Order: sequence, then structure tokens, then C-alpha cells
Amino acid sequence: MPIEIVPADRDLAEAAGALKVSKKMSLPDCFAAALALRTDAELLTGDPEFKEVEDVVKVAWLGRKGAGRKA
Repeated sequence: MPIEIVPADRDLAEAAGALKVSKKMSLPDCFAAALALRTDAELLTGDPEFKEVEDVVKVAWLGRKGAGRKA
């Protein structure tokens, strides 16, 4: 799986900030969620903190039975 480094530009920072004020999540997790939103990507995680954004971000849960499907 290729990895791409994405710089945190102003638009991404503002989107992450908007998530931060409305969700109980860490700022780095808000950046991950904002990037997933921007790119219409599925966010792969095992971190339960991302339950906060399941309503706006496609989340695939790792380490659970049925990984790859919304939990």
C-alpha cells in the first residue's frame, strides 16, 4: 500500500478545527478525519475515538470481526 505525505494546508487545518470544536476528538485525529472527508476516503482505524465522526466519515474498523465494514 503506497503512502503519501499530505501537507497540512490552511483549508485542511480549518476543516480539522471545525471538527475539533464539534467533536470530542484529539486534534491529530481531527486532521485524519478532515483529510478523509477532503479525499472521500475510507478511514482505517481501531481507535474508538473515531466513533465521533462516523456520521460524516466512512470508517473501516480494524481489529474487529468484519473489519472493513462500518461497525
